[in-house]
Amino acid sequence: MSKQTIIIIGCGIHYREKYHAVLEKRGVEIALLVDLKANKEIIRAFFEGRQLQPKHFLFLDNAYRNTLSVEQIEAWVAGLDLSRVDGVLISTEPKVRKPYVIWAAQHGWDLFMDKPVTAFSSLDQISILESDTEEMISAVHKHQVRAVVSCERRAHLGYVWLKNYMNQLILQEQAPLTGIDIHFSGGVWKTPSEYLHDENHPFSYGYGILLHSGYHYIDLLVCLLALNDPLFPLTKYSLSTMASKPFEGSGETDFLMIGQAFSQTTVKTLFSVKLFGTSVSTRRSKETNAKLEGRVRQEKITLHFGHLSSIHLSSIAYKKLIPQEIEDFTITVMSSPILKKQHPLITLDRKDFSQIFLQLPLTASMNTFARQWQLEEFLEGRDGNSPLSSHRNTVAMLQRIYQTL
Repeated sequence: MSKQTIIIIGCGIHYREKYHAVLEKRGVEIALLVDLKANKEIIRAFFEGRQLQPKHFLFLDNAYRNTLSVEQIEAWVAGLDLSRVDGVLISTEPKVRKPYVIWAAQHGWDLFMDKPVTAFSSLDQISILESDTEEMISAVHKHQVRAVVSCERRAHLGYVWLKNYMNQLILQEQAPLTGIDIHFSGGVWKTPSEYLHDENHPFSYGYGILLHSGYHYIDLLVCLLALNDPLFPLTKYSLSTMASKPFEGSGETDFLMIGQAFSQTTVKTLFSVKLFGTSVSTRRSKETNAKLEGRVRQEKITLHFGHLSSIHLSSIAYKKLIPQEIEDFTITVMSSPILKKQHPLITLDRKDFSQIFLQLPLTASMNTFARQWQLEEFLEGRDGNSPLSSHRNTVAMLQRIYQTL
């Protein structure tokens, strides 16, 4: 197999902390790296002395952070030899992902991209969430390329185990998923100036936590509800939403949704999603050197299968508060004695998951491992359990949520 050659669009913290190590390990070649002039010094410093070096750098004016066209991209790279490129890794601002996706698809290059797949630039553009997504999916299908979205709950080995177990309950035991409660706290503490001006995880465009970390949990909700399909296909949702905002017109810092999933006219699943940006943080000063200053992730999922079973998942970043070698991650399953094939109480912790999945190092972050696994899968020609087309329902729900806020 010949050495793979890729283009990097965006060399932010996700690329530097998670993706680069995978590319270096596999010995790929970087034909071109594209980013903004404002990040030039950081990027040059990152690559200094590294074995893997981009053949070409292209640093754009900051005016192209959120707006550009396919034609402009073509003009910028016109003098470069990109004939050997195999794929494109897009880890840039979500508002410009569509033109990069369409440009890459037109050249026949496979795509690996961060979530969210797109975002709006003002509150009157909410409908582009679905329209942009459909345009990208159409371009990918037309040019017969692969497009994989990095969305780690789809590859997280704890959630892989959970979904396999749920499938067994639903299909073998005929236990319907009747209740879902998803709680996420982020603890990212921003100053008023940062709410107004930050471009990394911005709030000034009218969106917030839902298109930041919240994307993972809306996607998780959609994927969990889809597991009910063998018993009763879901035909519609009923949603009630609330949000807290730091100033008028800004994106949401905290979000609450309760809803019902129907099959025909019958309610089959009640669900709630709670996203709190304003939660415990490790930030200590006004000065910031981190993209997500003070972040302490708290993640709790509760699932009910009628009177037959309940499942609790907990993942909390205690390591951000006190030194701790092994991360906190547990799943507890309680089952009715009626389910004779199921043990009445199962509890699995982080050590258990490294024993179940031998490829998972005990001290590894399960989220980082999942994200890097998805990139490995992409480089191997697979979809990482997260093809772009499979995000259509997640984007549709997000657009509907924003229309209710």
